[in-house]
Amino acid sequence: MKNLRPLAAVLWACVSLTAVQAAAGQVSEQKLSPSTPGLYYGEGMAVSQGYLFVGSEQGYSPESTNGSNGYVDVYSRQAAGWEYDSTVTAFGLGPLLPNGSDHFGNAVAVDGNWMAVAGHVANSNIESIYVFQRINGTWVASQRLDRPDHGTGPSVNETVVMRSGHLLVAAEDFDDIGDVQGFRVLAYELQGGSFILLGELGRPLQQALDGFGSSLAFVGDRLAVGAPGYVDESGKRGMVFTYVFNDAQWVHLSLLQPDGVSPLSFGQSLAECFGGQLVVGVPNTDNSTSGSSLVGYLATYMPSEVGWSEGPTVQSTDALPPKSFGSSIGCDGGVLGVATRGANVAYRFIFAQGAWQQSDAFATSDPATAGFAGPIVVSARDVLVADMFQGSTTPVGAVYAFDDDALFANGFE
Repeated sequence: MKNLRPLAAVLWACVSLTAVQAAAGQVSEQKLSPSTPGLYYGEGMAVSQGYLFVGSEQGYSPESTNGSNGYVDVYSRQAAGWEYDSTVTAFGLGPLLPNGSDHFGNAVAVDGNWMAVAGHVANSNIESIYVFQRINGTWVASQRLDRPDHGTGPSVNETVVMRSGHLLVAAEDFDDIGDVQGFRVLAYELQGGSFILLGELGRPLQQALDGFGSSLAFVGDRLAVGAPGYVDESGKRGMVFTYVFNDAQWVHLSLLQPDGVSPLSFGQSLAECFGGQLVVGVPNTDNSTSGSSLVGYLATYMPSEVGWSEGPTVQSTDALPPKSFGSSIGCDGGVLGVATRGANVAYRFIFAQGAWQQSDAFATSDPATAGFAGPIVVSARDVLVADMFQGSTTPVGAVYAFDDDALFANGFE
């Protein structure tokens, strides 16, 4: 089955360029729009080796030209910016499921020549991970991993990460009337060209609505799992569970928590950064009328023999930074991107002289923006942030790439 839809006609029809001046030098702002009208473009994003992967959970959009099928648009970084390459869709659905896989693309992970995309088989109760392998430059269908039955209602795969044959999938479980029942993380291992289910991650502490798996990140040979909704007896909100892989299974290593009692969501986002550093996003996600005015921050940790050593926190230098600072973060070595959900501003930090230094604050001049809401990724020094709620009648979405053209000559390593 052909799963790639070549769209040469839209190579540049779905991008626009505007030159903007930033503090660190000349930066180009490039808007990436969906190759096919759909829903929530940018809900899932990943970068790998100079390629960008943008998921569109197409759902049942009346503007759709391909039923309910979501997709992932693939771009490559060229000298002039991010250039459309191809589109990947679901596979192995059979003739009785002509509408494909809605929610396909709501989470994307890429590691070298492997890609994993979360999806939901249309008109069914089947949550799946679609695995692709790049062969001769083309993403080819490899394996569909259907969620194992856990004896309750439906579930949605919310977060996916993969590295060196490890594949982790975080699922949110619901009852039959749609109420959240809990969270879990499934672990798979690549064996003989196929991913095999190892089981669920264990954890020493658990709450039904703790959001376990809302964020996932590999940090060196360790795994970090965020549970931003966990509240302990002292009132601390949020927790990060960390693991090491030993004897063919993920073994719990240690817990990370915020220092003080706070309504902020510790562990809402996670990223591996310069020198094996773990960066934890701690935004203010309280949208109630009496919510705290506290501004979010980033916590940093370095690995130690017995766990983690806490480093300095990172905050914006803006006079009035958004409360949601740190809602999404992404790293490429010594370059850190920070998104602020619902606000038209994203940040770039550079690791210099042993600390994270804010170098840029990006704001799009596009009047169509609904405010950045969604993931942020970093490739070399390019920062790409999603605005997945953009759209007048339906949330079509868009992605803004703030490209550091002056430094692109260094290439992708």
